[in-house]
Parts: sequence; C-alpha cells; structure tokens
Amino acid sequence: MGSNQITDISNVKFPNSIQELNLSYNQITDTSTVTFPYNLQRLCLNNNKIANIDNVVFPDNLQVLNLSDNQLTDVSNVKFPYNLQRLWLYNNQITDISNIKLPHNVQRLWTEPHYNPFSQFSHLLTMYHV
Repeated sequence: MGSNQITDISNVKFPNSIQELNLSYNQITDTSTVTFPYNLQRLCLNNNKIANIDNVVFPDNLQVLNLSDNQLTDVSNVKFPYNLQRLWLYNNQITDISNIKLPHNVQRLWTEPHYNPFSQFSHLLTMYHV
C-alpha cells in the first residue's frame, strides 16, 4: 500500500493475519483511530505527514516500526509496544527524546541528530546505538 497517495486509513479493516504492513510514501496524517492487526510485526509509516502518535495503539507483537520522514515533534508520551526491537525516528521535527519511554527489547533506535533539531537526547546515544 506504499506510494499510493493514501490520506486516510481510519476506516480500513486490516486482517489480523497480516504480519507486515507498508504504508510508506503516502499522505497519511492521522493514525490515532486505526486498529492495527494483532499479529503485525513490522509497520512502515515513513514518508507520510503524521504529526502526532500519542494515542496510537500499536499491537503488542510489533517488532519493527519506521516513523521516519514525518512531522513528529514529540514522542515522549507514546506507548511503544513491549516487543519493539527497532525504531526509526529520523527526519522529523523532534527536539527532545530524553524522556522517551522505550521498551527494554529495543536493540536499535535510528534518530540521526542531523535530521532532527534535537536539543536533548544524551543518555540515548549510548543505550541504543544512535
């Protein structure tokens, strides 16, 4: 479903059997009311126009989440899924990730400081191989 100029996925019923969902390179602005499939393990939402993910309910089984190239400014209130292992956040408008609450399973966090206007994120540099 990538690169299709999709703007709204709020009424889409995804089958629970889906394990990978690519919604990248669209025009999606809001995912707060989307019910993602329970078995989803990989979600690509990069290159959209998403500004806020505070109220998004990510499936517990999600392991890979790509949110790069959006319009996010703050992710400190996001409830990331327990099984998340890899997270892309680069090329957004995030200024501070010092209060981000990541699950212990996260192995890799891509933030690329030169693509986000960070002012604070010091402790995460060593923890997640930024």
